[in-house]
Formats: sequence, structure tokens, C-alpha cells
Amino acid sequence: MLDPLTALSVAGTVVQLTDFSLKLASKVKEIFESADGVLIKNAEYETVAEDFGRLCARINPSSLEHSSGPPSKDDLMLQKLASDAESVSKELLALLRDLKGKEKESKLQSLGLVLKNVLKENQIESISKRLENIRSEINTNILIKISENADLISVRQSQLQTSLDDTTRMSLRRDIDLAKAEILDAIRLATWESTSTSWEKRSSDNMTSIDWKNSFKDYVLSSLRYQAMTERLDDIPEAHKSTLQWLYEPPPGLECRWDDLSVWLARGNGIYWVQGKAGSGKSCLMKYVHDQPQTAALLSKWAGVLPLVKAGFFFWYPGTLMQKSQNGLLRSILYQVLEKEPRLTPLAYEQIWQQYNGTGDKLLSLSRGELIRAVTRITTQQVFPLKPCLIIDGLDEYDGDHQEIVDLFETMTKSPTTKILVSSRPWLLFKNAFIRYPKLILQDLTREDIRRYAETILSSSSRMVELQKEEPLSANTLVGDIVEKSSGVFLWVKLVVRSLLSGLMNNDCIDDLNRRLEELPSDLERLYIFILKRIDPFYLKQAIRLFRIVCQSRRPLPTLAVSFANDFDPKQPITPENKVMSSLDTAKLCVQVEDRIQSQCLGLLECVVGGNRLPQPRRVQFMHRSVKEFFDKPGTWNELRSPLHDDESLYDAYQALSFSSLMQLKNVFASRNYGSWASAYRPFAALVRECMDYAAEA
Repeated sequence: MLDPLTALSVAGTVVQLTDFSLKLASKVKEIFESADGVLIKNAEYETVAEDFGRLCARINPSSLEHSSGPPSKDDLMLQKLASDAESVSKELLALLRDLKGKEKESKLQSLGLVLKNVLKENQIESISKRLENIRSEINTNILIKISENADLISVRQSQLQTSLDDTTRMSLRRDIDLAKAEILDAIRLATWESTSTSWEKRSSDNMTSIDWKNSFKDYVLSSLRYQAMTERLDDIPEAHKSTLQWLYEPPPGLECRWDDLSVWLARGNGIYWVQGKAGSGKSCLMKYVHDQPQTAALLSKWAGVLPLVKAGFFFWYPGTLMQKSQNGLLRSILYQVLEKEPRLTPLAYEQIWQQYNGTGDKLLSLSRGELIRAVTRITTQQVFPLKPCLIIDGLDEYDGDHQEIVDLFETMTKSPTTKILVSSRPWLLFKNAFIRYPKLILQDLTREDIRRYAETILSSSSRMVELQKEEPLSANTLVGDIVEKSSGVFLWVKLVVRSLLSGLMNNDCIDDLNRRLEELPSDLERLYIFILKRIDPFYLKQAIRLFRIVCQSRRPLPTLAVSFANDFDPKQPITPENKVMSSLDTAKLCVQVEDRIQSQCLGLLECVVGGNRLPQPRRVQFMHRSVKEFFDKPGTWNELRSPLHDDESLYDAYQALSFSSLMQLKNVFASRNYGSWASAYRPFAALVRECMDYAAEA
């Protein structure tokens, strides 16, 4: 008697073969009945033959021999149905071969072939009826096998549960769950493969099977893509030269200070956790791992013969909603995986695939539940086995329930074919969740990296080169003091080195530089206060406006938007008489506000290259998340406003941002040719919504 799972697998393949052949028969009949007797193209025939061969290969005779005893009546019936389906389908394929035209046939030869085809219509009708009968009988056989399989699982579970220890019982339960998942995968495969070869659909617009799948893939990818998908990764600075070289090396000595990342990439499973305090360089490290060819080489060893899919996402709390949400994460991961493995698209969205009409006029509106189900399907399916490795940075920057995101990752990594490299601050929730996984603590491992960085940047100053020659021991001690005081926080080092470079430009000596270093607080938050107190009092009011605009904005703002908000005067009415500005005028405003930010905000705000569709090429944002967290504290604003006049209390950043949205609507869309209303609708609607939201907050 055949094992129920083996029998079910064979039955599923027979269903696919009969569905495939029925659709093919419909197409062949169409050609026979057409007025001009159009011949099938060689490329189309080859595609069909390839699909047919693949399905027939899956009806492996050896699988039908794997029985634990004499074949049952149902087993014999299944073998006969499989044989009949293959035989009838081969007969149909032979007819299709006759339809394949030759490129250099004469008109008379082609006409003769068409007349000959008319005589075969009765043969097509007979084949179709036989296929319908086979499909009806096999469906009954599948129902029987599913029932047998369910009964078998229940009986085996009941028999073994009392005699197995906990470990074996858990292993058995996983095997059963995997078997159930494989059954569902086989059913899904039968559904979408038979649909994907649907000649009835393709005949309506002459789309080939490949064209149809590509059209659906493009439709899904367009629905998943969003504007800021890669902005955060692009904004993270590259790791400084000669830093992070230790990352792919085994931990030195007998004391394992971290779990070997190379070993995990090449052979490990589950989750690897990069933890580090604020400003320690986690995002820089994660980008380094994401981009390094060595990562791909190690992961290829892990993947073996299976396709490797590497996908990354970098959370960014001060960014757009999509940059800090679960929806943004899931859409980005799905986009990357399906772009690399498009054959998974119908499996990820099987219901949408079945209803797809080939046009995709309206983009999909996907809920979080649908996105989670799609990600789960493609990471656990066994139809097209692959090895996904996800690189996820900044779990602490996720704007939602952090336990929820942890649970999602742990669910995904239950599959032995999926693993995730994650980074976060060492919050208690993450410590409890990831304590059993391999990890590294970043700030404990970067002393030499910080030393190299400080030496290299300071040595870029000719004055520092002179001091190194005059007082080499003191210069070396200065760098050592930077390393000690940093406590592994790279961001602190960056700000301190910037201050020292400023002193070197003023021709400071070593003693001056040491005094500067001593004055700088070792804590990031106190360092920010120290920097703010160094703002020229004449520019303090202007700097506070810029900080408040960026802090209360719902997204990283284009420089032009910051300029409009910065120029807002609550005492002046908004009048419709203002003329639309020229592109030259708007460019001048952008340059002016960038210069103000650089001179007045002392590096806490920065202008980065953006991917906006609007004319301005740069965005304004905080240099680090910890800066925004600092400004989010109410006490910060009270301390900054104390030396200012009372009229500053009249300034409302939300009013200014609402005004900025109006000015962008007026100037940007009036001066830019978007080609069509459809292309301008999204950015236009986004600005209108922003304008109303900011006005409601004011």
C-alpha cells in the first residue's frame, strides 16, 4: 500500500497535468476553428513542451513503487489514472507539434496544413472528454487520500504521544507541521501553475506564458514599492576605511568576546543579534555587512545548491511612516525577494493571481495581515526551496509594538531555510528575546576602529601633522584619551574630532586640544547641550526655529520646504497675490537655507541627498536619532528659549509647516511639468493632506 503522502503528491501532479492539457486543448481547438488557421509560434511550442516535460517528470514511476505491502485498490486506480493522463497529454502534444509552422513555408504549403488541421477537430473533442473524466476521478482519489492522511496522522500522534519523551514529541510535532505545510504548498502549486498556463487568458491579448507572469510580477512589485524604500540605507555613511576589519575574523585568544559572525553566515541558522548603545555605529556596521561581497560569499556556502536571497531593511525613527513601520518593513522585504525570485509572486499572492486580468489598472492596497501572510508563505514554502537571509537594522527605531516584531522574526526563523541578522539598542525586551542566539556587543569591540578613525581624520589637518612631528608622544596620548573617553560611542568621537579640527584651524597647540577634550562631556546628551550653548546668540533664535521645524515635521523635509517654513511670519497674513517663483529663485532659497543650517546648527542638522520627485535634491534631517530624542524632551526647549524675547513664543512650527505645504503646492506644482494628472496626483495629495494635518495641530 502506498504511503498516503506519496499518493497525494502523485495525485496532485496528475491534477496539474490534466488541467494543463485541458487548457492546451482549448487553445489547439481555437486554432483549428480560426478563420485563418494561425500557426503556433516555435517559441510558444517550446514553452509548452518544457512545462509539459516538467510535469511528466514529476510523475516518477519509482515513487509509485514505494509501498509498505501489496497495492490497494485505490493505489492501482491512481497508477492507472497517472498513466492515462500522461498518455492522453502526450497525444495532445503531438497534435500541437503539427501546428508548429516552418519559417520558410510557402503560402500553398501553409494552406494545405490548415486544411489538414480541420480534419483533427473530432480528435481534439475526444481528448478533452477523456481528460475531463481523468480529472473527475483523480479529484475523488485526492479526497480519499487527504482523509487517509489525516486519519493516519491522528492515529500516529495518539499512539506515540504517551511513549515519547518531550524532545522527541516536539520533533515529531514539527515534522507533522512540515508535512501539512508541504501538502498546502502542493495544492497552491497545482492552483497557480495550472492558472499560469491558462491559454484561455493569454489568447485574449496574445500574451505568452512568460509575458503573463512578468506582467503580474510587475503589477505586484509596483504595488509594494514606495518612494523612501532605499533612502535610509543610502543615507547611512560608509564605514571608515580600515575599520570593521575584525568583523569577519574569529574572536582572538581563548576568551570569546563575540560569537563568530562568519561561522553564523556560512553555517548558522536562526537569529544573530548585533547590540550596541546609542551612537555606537550599529547602522554603519549593518550597512557594511549588507554591502560586503564577503557576506554574499559566506551566505552562498550556507545556501548550497539552493538560491540565495539577501534582503535588507533599515528602520529610521525620524523618517517617514514607511521607514519606521511594520508595513514598510514587510513591503520592502517582499519587494526584494520577489524581484530576485519572481516565480514566487503567484505563490505569495495566490488569490490575487487567480483574479488577475492582465491589466493591473489599480495598484494593490495591501493590509499588514496580507503582507505578513505573503512573507510567511515565501519563507516557509517548499515548492521552490530557497535560502532567504534578512538584514534588519534598528529594531528599537520601529514605531510600534516591539514584542510584535520580535515574534514575527522568531516565527520566520522557525523555518530552517530562513535566518535574520538584526541590530538594536540593548533594551530589556530584546535581551530577553535574543539571549539564546549568537550576538556581539558593538561598543566593546571598536576601540581600535575609533583609534584609527581619530588618527586618520586629525592627520588630515596640516597643523596636526606638524604637532605629531613636534610632540609625537603628546599627540598619541591625545588620541588615546579620545578612545578612553568615547566608551565605544562612535558618534561622540565624530563630534569631538570635529571640535578638535576646528581648534586646529585656529592653530591650537596640543595643550589647547587637550583642554578642548577635557571640556567636552563624555555623555551624548550633555554633549548636545554643550554644542547648543556654543551657538552665536545672534543666531540662536534662527537655529531654534530650524530645530523645531525639523523636529515637528512628519517626514524628512526637502530644503525648499524648510526654507518656506523658516520664512513664515505669523504676524503677516497669507495672501494669494504672491507670484509663483521661478526655478532659479527656489534654487537660491535652497542654497540659503543649507548655508544657514551649516553655520547655525553646528552639525546637529544635516542636508543629505534625497530621492524626491520635487525639484530640490536634498533633505534636512537630524544627524542621528539620539539628537531627535534629545529635542523631544520638553526641558530642552525651555532651556533654549530662556535667553530669547517673548515674541518667539508666538512662533508655531505647525503653522509654519502648514504654510510651507501651501507654498509648495503653489510654487512646485505650478512650475513643474508632471506630464499628466495621474503622475502628479500622489505628491499633490500628500502635500494637501500634510497641510491639513499641520493646520489641525496648530
